[in-house]
Amino acid sequence: MTKKSIAIIPVFAVLTSALMFFSITGLADGTAKAGSNEDPFASKSYVDKKFNELLEANGGKQFGFDEEPTAKSQETTVKVVFEPVLINAGQTVMGLEGTEIILRSGEAYAVISGENGLSDITDGRDILGGEKIPENHMLIIPRADGRGLEAVTDVWVLVKGGVEVK
Repeated sequence: MTKKSIAIIPVFAVLTSALMFFSITGLADGTAKAGSNEDPFASKSYVDKKFNELLEANGGKQFGFDEEPTAKSQETTVKVVFEPVLINAGQTVMGLEGTEIILRSGEAYAVISGENGLSDITDGRDILGGEKIPENHMLIIPRADGRGLEAVTDVWVLVKGGVEVK
């Protein structure tokens, strides 16, 4: 190869790459508008503008910063964050549908009123009635049909959702 052909190869590679970029992004024919489906890259000013529009539509409140998150049901307002709850020995905790419970300390057993059990997400199995609840396992109450746990000793649980302590 001559020195001329060696010098042309990098120039050719750069030009080919540029042409491929412009053809892929739609900028070669000048029809693609920034922010469109053909050119989806968004600038910071575009994102800031859309964020401010959403902020104004929400009455100036930033999402998740001005209020504690809650979910409304037909009967009650239920917190959607984990809260520590002390359950005294002998008390029973019954969860509403979708309630999540984590036993942090103490000894408790599963209470089941119907078929199946408590969904133990940590082990991927059902905990049946009368079975000891393992500590630090995520439990989900699938239906509000009298499922929960009974404290043998004083226990601390983390609860997300609605519970009734008896």
